[in-house]
Amino acid sequence: MEDWSESFVVNEAEATMMYNWLYGQRRSRRNATVSVFSDPLMVESPEDSTKWWWQLFSWLDLIWNIMTLVLVAIDTIFLPVSLAWPSLVQTGSFWFFYYEATPYFWMMDIVLAITLALTDKNDCRSRFRSYMCQAFPRDASVVLVDIFLISGLVDEDFRLFTMLRLLRALKFRAVMSMFENRLATRGNMVLVYWSTILQSVMSILVVNHSLACAMFYIGRMGKLWGQPNWIETYEVENQSDAMQYMTSFNLLIAQYTPAPFRYRAQNEIEQAAILVIILTCLPLLGAQIAKITGTLNLMNEKAKERDHVKRDLQRWLHKTKVPSQLNQRMLASLEDVLNSDESPLEVKDPMALRFLPSTLLDELRVVKTGQRLASHPLYKMLMDARLSAAGNLVAAFHSEACVMGEPLFKCGDRAEGMFVTVSGSFLLKTPQDESDVALEESGNNSQIRSKSLISALSEMTDVREGFVAELSLFNELSHSSLFTSVTYAKVLKTTAKDFLKAMHNSPAALVAIHEYAVELLRQAKRKGKIKDRWELLEDHCIEDSVRITQLSELLTPGSGKMHDLKGMEVSNISDFVEQTLQSPLPSPEEFQLGLKEAFSELNEYLGIYAQLNHQEEAKRAILSILSAMWLLKDDYEQMVACQKGEAKLSRSTWTAIQELVCVDFTEPQLAALVVLLGLRGLSKNSEFAKLCPPSERRSPETVLSYAVNELQMYLPSLASLPPEGSNYVASTVRMLGQFSFPQFLQAENNPHSVWMLQSVMKVEDPVIFKMFLLTQVCVLCGVTGAVTVKGSLFLNEMNGRSVLKTLQCLQSILASDGSGPKPSAQAVYWNYMVERAEALQLKVQQPGHLALARLACLTRAVEPNQLRSIQKDWNSLSDRQRDALYEIFLLDGHLQKAFLFQYLPLFLSNAVSNTDLGLKNALVFLVELYETLLNHRCLTHFTGSTVNVDIFSLAGVATEVEDLRMLRQCLERARIVKHLNGVTVLLTKESYQIISGQLVDHRRESEILESLREQQMRMERSLQRSKQNVMAYIF
Repeated sequence: MEDWSESFVVNEAEATMMYNWLYGQRRSRRNATVSVFSDPLMVESPEDSTKWWWQLFSWLDLIWNIMTLVLVAIDTIFLPVSLAWPSLVQTGSFWFFYYEATPYFWMMDIVLAITLALTDKNDCRSRFRSYMCQAFPRDASVVLVDIFLISGLVDEDFRLFTMLRLLRALKFRAVMSMFENRLATRGNMVLVYWSTILQSVMSILVVNHSLACAMFYIGRMGKLWGQPNWIETYEVENQSDAMQYMTSFNLLIAQYTPAPFRYRAQNEIEQAAILVIILTCLPLLGAQIAKITGTLNLMNEKAKERDHVKRDLQRWLHKTKVPSQLNQRMLASLEDVLNSDESPLEVKDPMALRFLPSTLLDELRVVKTGQRLASHPLYKMLMDARLSAAGNLVAAFHSEACVMGEPLFKCGDRAEGMFVTVSGSFLLKTPQDESDVALEESGNNSQIRSKSLISALSEMTDVREGFVAELSLFNELSHSSLFTSVTYAKVLKTTAKDFLKAMHNSPAALVAIHEYAVELLRQAKRKGKIKDRWELLEDHCIEDSVRITQLSELLTPGSGKMHDLKGMEVSNISDFVEQTLQSPLPSPEEFQLGLKEAFSELNEYLGIYAQLNHQEEAKRAILSILSAMWLLKDDYEQMVACQKGEAKLSRSTWTAIQELVCVDFTEPQLAALVVLLGLRGLSKNSEFAKLCPPSERRSPETVLSYAVNELQMYLPSLASLPPEGSNYVASTVRMLGQFSFPQFLQAENNPHSVWMLQSVMKVEDPVIFKMFLLTQVCVLCGVTGAVTVKGSLFLNEMNGRSVLKTLQCLQSILASDGSGPKPSAQAVYWNYMVERAEALQLKVQQPGHLALARLACLTRAVEPNQLRSIQKDWNSLSDRQRDALYEIFLLDGHLQKAFLFQYLPLFLSNAVSNTDLGLKNALVFLVELYETLLNHRCLTHFTGSTVNVDIFSLAGVATEVEDLRMLRQCLERARIVKHLNGVTVLLTKESYQIISGQLVDHRRESEILESLREQQMRMERSLQRSKQNVMAYIF
């Protein structure tokens, strides 16, 4: 996962630019139908909103074609019969009504053909032009003939023109070609061959049937005209209709042979008809017979080829004296391959491919592979034309063929990549299945024989279409199941390395994959899928993981949860605040009920927090608002209701905090404050953040700032404020984005952040700063809201004193007494360090004391004995190490360029709680990290005065490492990643393997370096003691 994490960090800024562009296009696309695969290299697929329509249209077209085949067949058989025996279509008969009704069907057929041509997705113009120039004249002419016949305008002498209806037989060939194409697409070539033979036989029979009826019609017309004819001469008219038809058919067949036949032509017309039949039909019959023979020969050649391949293998096995058991298995496997739809003998590259350009062949491969990958939500999203990543994605997959019984991986094997089934059938079995269930081949059918209980089969999964072992692309795992093919099959395979390399040039795709992988691994761990049967994931897990990515919402607007939240009730916060201030403050339970009723977003059923499943943040928001009311109404008892013992907040500290943050706020200002405290938790929700442009999702503060200014339609409480109140909220949020009160509280930031706060205060009203301070205090009080809302567990005596000193130092920025210029950022920051040092009974007399005071804040020390322990570890460091720590802790990051280590308090606190590591070793490691960053030129690489260094991964493992040496080994294998927002230290898989014990470092150079460090430390201590002794002797 570290490879994806590094790519995410490096490409996040560039991906944000792409996401911003997609966000800008989103509104214009909401009412438009966008083809996900509009690129020529993409698999073409309709949008979900129109997919059902095209499926319905396809089924209607299929049914209509079947009806066309039936009607054409009826016309082909009965039209010649009705010409020869007109009595069959007398008025009132079935065939009379049939020919009265069918013209309307053929009229509808013309309308349907035109509709299909005009709605063609590929090239409607050319298809419409082709139909109008070729098929339409024929169809329209035959319909006109039908109309003339129905109207009775055709005399008996011209009934021969009814045979023009047989032109519809041409549609029979067109429809059969369509069915043959469908069969060929599905690989049923045997049915295509038999269809060809059947059509040839049908052509011979239809031609002879029509000519036999024509011969009888000519004889009947000769009788009407008073000429000698073969019907009267041979007394055929006295026979039944069926016998007349068979006699006429016999007369026709006799013309193809030299054998004598007793019926002969009796007039010139009959003789001319016989000559025409002999001259034209014999070549036609010969051509059809040759077609049948050629098709049969082709089928025989394929059968001979199969037999030749099988006999060739049998001969080779016999000559090489292969053991009989292996011999049988190889022959059975070959039989399975030859009988499959994907048999190499059936699926051969046509010669025509040699004449096509390589670009078309590459496009063909991309389309075929993309069609299979598009069934997965993630890869379908990545193949969107706007990302231009489809070609690279498909190139990461290569095809593999496997025979019956061949395992693709076994239980315990190291996972090497993901498998995508293309054809054939597979079986995924857990370890217990391998001993209880055997797979046997009986004839051509794979059968499963249970050796114990039938229930064992419930642990086996038949996989025909699936994405197997997908988690191996993002995490190193060992297989927990056996995956084997039960027929000849094909799969697509890719490894994590190939997949990452393919996506390397698409930052937007890389960020989306990282977000998807993090969520997918989280869900898999939660459901216990990492250790047991992790190879197959549930569809809803995959879909949910794709849905949380930023890219999903940008490519398919409206797919997120947030687009269903505009119907919330209107809030009226101003009235609620007014009533609360004018009446005694109710109990927390009653206050919550009133607040949820007035504050739509906090409604426990229909509120935005509830619909986003963000209830814990809703509780923190409620406690923050309660804390504000307790402070404003001086309800000390309720604030400390959940605190006990000596840790309880004292009345004096409470009063001092009140005096600093509680001023005479107006009702609009208080309403704005309540709205801000109630909405701030939403900015931490990823679904809510998707409503903002990607560039505004960097932090909760930027999300909140955008929401306050642009998303009032989703926030009824904000929309209910008057313009003055909205301005107060927006100004306070801007100040929140420039300065982090919690970071200042624990000295995680530096003087530069104070300077940024001073800069924003120059353009804001002083009351905004007061609202800012009260907001920050209330937010800190509300962090324990998920535990209880009956008081604040955070604001105890120790934390209260720290908060009080922080407020006092920040208040000095205003310099409200007018006695002199406002203090500099450095003065404010270091005055705070002095105040914190004095609270810990440390008198600051030199710069080193300031560094020690800041270290105490970073380690969250609140008692003097904690400081003494820190000072002891500090004094045990060498001069060189302390000098490096002076640079880390004392450079201001404003006038002096400096590193700002994010999550440093977490790292130091975790190190202190780890008795095997301790604070001293953590500081030694921090010095080594600092030197590593300098060696990588991380400080000079950036133009800003403060370079942010993210050490979150190091802070996470500080509680797990056994000693300093292990932490050093983790750093040696870590990756220092520079990006637009600063530097990130990423631990690699080798780092985590060092911690877990899977990887043991036996390198000699590591031991030598460790020994050198220890010797250097001893020498520095010795020199330091000698220096102290000399100084003591002199003075």
